[in-house]
Amino acid sequence: MTLQDEAQLKETLINNFTVISSKYPFIGTPGEMFEVDIQLTFQACPCVHQVVEVDSLTPGFTVVGTTPSLPLLFGGLGGDTYTNFFSVEVMAPATQYNGTLTLVIHIQ
Repeated sequence: MTLQDEAQLKETLINNFTVISSKYPFIGTPGEMFEVDIQLTFQACPCVHQVVEVDSLTPGFTVVGTTPSLPLLFGGLGGDTYTNFFSVEVMAPATQYNGTLTLVIHIQ
């Protein structure tokens, strides 16, 4: 997973947890739709941000939507720590694939 954001946010990311359907390794079928569960936590953020878009950089995979829907605001955990939990629905390509899925999360 890659964060597409301001440089200062990359420096304050303290947790980046991602899991596909609670399975590792994930073995899916061509054309299958599946969910990627994501947790992002930032510390020492100068302000509250939001996830505005999620894209796939892996050819053939398509981001169908998010739960909850975009934009997703980060909630305060107390002090200067902010977190966000969400799921991304992804459609696999119609052909067999064995490799890494790269998602880009756009934050403003």
